Amino acid sequence: MCYAVPAQRLYDELVTFGPSFHNAAGTVFLFNDGAVAELKAPDYGIRDPLLGSPFVLDAAFHVACAWGQRYHGFVAFPVGYAARTILYPAQAGRSYWCRIVPAGIRDAGTLLFDIWIYDEGGRLCEVSSGVRMQNIFQDRLQVPAWIRTDRSDDFHILREQAAAFSVVELASLLPFSGRVLSGHEAAVEQKRYPGKRNRYRGARIALKRLVRMLATAGVPDEPTLIETVAPDDVHPACAVPGGAQPFHCSAAHDDRFAIAVGSDRPVGVDVERIRAPLLKGAHVYMTPQELALCACSPLGEEQAAVRVWTAKECAVKASGMSLPASWSGVELKEIGYDRSTVSIRGSMYEAVHATAGDHVFTVIRLTE
Repeated sequence: MCYAVPAQRLYDELVTFGPSFHNAAGTVFLFNDGAVAELKAPDYGIRDPLLGSPFVLDAAFHVACAWGQRYHGFVAFPVGYAARTILYPAQAGRSYWCRIVPAGIRDAGTLLFDIWIYDEGGRLCEVSSGVRMQNIFQDRLQVPAWIRTDRSDDFHILREQAAAFSVVELASLLPFSGRVLSGHEAAVEQKRYPGKRNRYRGARIALKRLVRMLATAGVPDEPTLIETVAPDDVHPACAVPGGAQPFHCSAAHDDRFAIAVGSDRPVGVDVERIRAPLLKGAHVYMTPQELALCACSPLGEEQAAVRVWTAKECAVKASGMSLPASWSGVELKEIGYDRSTVSIRGSMYEAVHATAGDHVFTVIRLTE
């Protein structure tokens, strides 16, 4: 999950430099394992054929500074780096993208990062590794309360039902993210409606990350070699090198998130935004007993309805039944905030739910 910070707010409240240095653009996305942002190289007449525009790496430092404020609670500025490799110098007047990768904590006041900078086509232009950022002002610069996080894990309950899972915030996908798709995946993507292709791509990326998380060895470095679509062009694939075979996986997406889960047993996952249409169509996919449960649920009818819908989607993916068959063949016996009891063809299972804002993630794992 990402915390989105408008670049203007970054400079108004987190990194308060003058306007000539306001070169992070658009929205800065911060998340537990790093950050991504668009960077601008302004044309101030500076030309250095070896180092390129200095403003791009400088803006990446600003993004890393914001990450440190959110996840470590102090203002850190760069004091050095272990190595900097420039493959293609940044050109004035162009846009770039950075990926900030936290590389550890050297001491209580020093953070380490690797910084990767790409051009608009996804070509890697430069890498700075072992970037040291320190709390050089000794807390004389205060971190605004709104940027801080308590590091709470909204998804801890999903770990009960999954060997591993990967969540992707769709808005944080870079414009060239399609370069990670295999030929088969790219062909299937083209069959999707243009407005849904970003969701499909997010699910593929979540599945590729899942393979890397689960594998013990032998994962290709090149992501295009990790195939995440079954030959039927519909179901997800999760071939895990060195892992338990067969390994089961499931993927889902809505308008904000994509998620993939892996398990040693059949598993299903779904994510949905809490929204009124799920309640308006409840008479179609709910049994009379489920309608009654939703009507009296302390969660409220919309919250209860999204748990019923996502649980039935999970059951479809885990069991292989059709969605219409689930409307009567799957029935929720209890609906809870983070746990529900589900009957699938007469057998009882537990569905677990994680909530992120107005989105609900649900996972069901079968016993056989």
